[in-house]
Amino acid sequence: MAQRGAIVTGVDFSSEAIRTATALATELGRNERASFIECNVYDTLDHLPDTGCYDLVYVTWGCIGWLPDVTKWAAVVTACLKPGGVLYLADGHPSALVFDDCVTGTPGKPGWFVPYFEREPLELDETQDYSNAGATLKNSRVYAWMHGLGEIASALMDQGLEIRALRHQTATGPHSGASVSSECPLRAVRFKLLAYSPHGSEPPLGLHAS
Repeated sequence: MAQRGAIVTGVDFSSEAIRTATALATELGRNERASFIECNVYDTLDHLPDTGCYDLVYVTWGCIGWLPDVTKWAAVVTACLKPGGVLYLADGHPSALVFDDCVTGTPGKPGWFVPYFEREPLELDETQDYSNAGATLKNSRVYAWMHGLGEIASALMDQGLEIRALRHQTATGPHSGASVSSECPLRAVRFKLLAYSPHGSEPPLGLHAS
């Protein structure tokens, strides 16, 4: 986005991710247009010089499942957006987590993974990196949360955002976690959502959820 002229602020809790992103921005000569904040996403507003000033909040693959509280997350997103600003959310479809074709079920059918309405955190040991099948993770214990589409959409609407588009798709390509998706196609089912902050004209971002 910075390469296309946007002024970008990235947020991540990982020191290594922030260092890598900062180095890449410097390498590309975009460090004046791209800055990065290391913090818990719920603390984002404490680290911004101003709120309600962003045209776009972009949340993509593999974010929602790490959040214990989507209501609090939705409040942070809304506070970041200027009137007429847009949330672009693209993530794994929660229904794809109910069935798991990498778990043995009855012949010809996937196995079970987690109930759709599960509210307790999932405690998992994942030694494989989704972007590098040859890597073995040293810190493999992870905690994740199941959030249904209704819960996500309601959290956003309760903050006053207007959902304008909701699409489903099967992810393909180099950024889809293809090493996992080829073996477990249910895990490649995604959704995309556009939500607008009201009380402003729609920004000329050319966004769509197709």
